[in-house]
Amino acid sequence: MKSTKSHAAVFFICPIGEPGSVHRTRSDAIFEKICQPLAESLRSEVERADQLEESGIIIDQILWYLLYAKVVVADLNADISEDADWTVSEA
Repeated sequence: MKSTKSHAAVFFICPIGEPGSVHRTRSDAIFEKICQPLAESLRSEVERADQLEESGIIIDQILWYLLYAKVVVADLNADISEDADWTVSEA
């Protein structure tokens, strides 16, 4: 589900992995089996960090959702490996 910032009650943050990777497969399953039903039960929408479409600085967008979403679901069960794309940017 896509939404505007004012309508996203559920925010899902997860590692970014290549399609078919262990990380992406797990994140997709969490999104489909937990985040979407949760958003539907709240009569709202879910925004996924790795699919934000708004222009701007990604870290600012993520921080906005972390502060203002009613519910945040975070997939933190990833090891730092070649499969995950963890990036750190400097301001």
